[in-house]
Amino acid sequence: MMMHSGIRRHQSPTPTPKGSQPMTTQEIGRVELPDLATRRQVAEYTQTSVPTLARWAGEGQGPKFVRLGGAVRYRRADVLAWIEASSAGAA
Repeated sequence: MMMHSGIRRHQSPTPTPKGSQPMTTQEIGRVELPDLATRRQVAEYTQTSVPTLARWAGEGQGPKFVRLGGAVRYRRADVLAWIEASSAGAA
């Protein structure tokens, strides 16, 4: 853990190597995504960062999410539908 301006931050245990490429659709399927996933799990699955998912949520973009109490969760079906819709727009 690092301290910066009084905020505790956790370093990622597996940093992404510099110059690495985003995962292909086939590679994404190799990471397991539970039926109800945390933002961190979705970030790993989609190879995006947790802050990016949080920003998208605030902007009404990205995959649909639900709040359970104060916790943000993503339904697996919603994440897969969002990926499919995003892929269709890129073609």
